[in-house]
Amino acid sequence: MSVASEIMSATLLTLDFDTTLGEAIEKLVAHNFSAAPVVRDGKMVGIVSELELFDVLFDPSLREKPVSEVMEYDVIVVDESESLGRVAHLFALHKIRRVPVLRLGTPVGVVSRRDLLRFALN
Repeated sequence: MSVASEIMSATLLTLDFDTTLGEAIEKLVAHNFSAAPVVRDGKMVGIVSELELFDVLFDPSLREKPVSEVMEYDVIVVDESESLGRVAHLFALHKIRRVPVLRLGTPVGVVSRRDLLRFALN
């Protein structure tokens, strides 16, 4: 049975809990990511995506606020040993685009819908 760690992208950008929104935008753009897990003491505590950062466009004074003020805290995640069937089920059930992959609470990768489709083709 195939598991999440076999198809995940291990190229991962994480943001610290107190990274500013301005820094988060700079890092996402520089690394060409649309979202990043937020960590505190090495453990994932949330995720921030481009959507949460859009308000900075309309109010530049928000650039100095920490990502912890806008990030999504209730994140669907999977363990690296999660079956791909379960991952596919989560995508369909929750209509999400990606799911962070954790090892003992620490982000180690991400599985996207495209990763899963690519796997299905092979």
